[in-house]
Amino acid sequence: MNYRQVSCESSGQFDSEAYRIFFFKDTQRISPWHDIPYKSVGLHTKRGEYTCVIEIPKETEHKLEMCKKDPLNPIRHDLTRDGDLRKYPYPIRWNYGFIPQTWEDPSFMEKDVENLYGDDDPIDVVEIGSVIHNSGDIVRVKVLGAFSMIDDGELDWKIVVVDSSDPIASLIDSDEDVETYIDASTLHDIKEWFRNYKKTTARIPTRFGHQEMFVNIQTAIDAIETTHIHWKQKYEIVKD
Repeated sequence: MNYRQVSCESSGQFDSEAYRIFFFKDTQRISPWHDIPYKSVGLHTKRGEYTCVIEIPKETEHKLEMCKKDPLNPIRHDLTRDGDLRKYPYPIRWNYGFIPQTWEDPSFMEKDVENLYGDDDPIDVVEIGSVIHNSGDIVRVKVLGAFSMIDDGELDWKIVVVDSSDPIASLIDSDEDVETYIDASTLHDIKEWFRNYKKTTARIPTRFGHQEMFVNIQTAIDAIETTHIHWKQKYEIVKD
């Protein structure tokens, strides 16, 4: 399936628990997690390009997420323990989503990140391009690197990417290009945003592996490919 064949439709009032974004191929409902390819395969696909499903548009506060428990995994509001819509304490400054057909296996020990285990979710992406995408948008993105975030004692990769159609994407083909064309304050701000956004609610403070460094493109790609293998081992067998 080509991700360009996929559409989405919303149902319910936005600021309510009933709100959902459903995904379709033609008229058939599909799962954005399991049925959308994790990367495109074709003549124009470049190294380090993957598919991203946007959950949260930049400059917004509502915490929308793909629901693993609902049939066919629509996007919906995350809820607090009291049943209220969860919001960030301040707007997220980048588009946020996940790479389909990936899974951070909670039984897999990542020896390079303090022997920690995965958080049982698809791998997250922070998209730093100039366009504000909508929830449910499916975007081809280019990997720039990653932060190995440690959240509540679990490994929760944050892959930093840029929309492949963004002008800056064509300028970046190496780790050195990231340093040249991405403002250092952008990477610092991403790390600090994720360090602080749960400060008042987290049982254990958010921190980062790899000495809190932004890891290189190949390390980020390796993390994506590993989580894709883990997804295949668990979920592709179930689908078949």
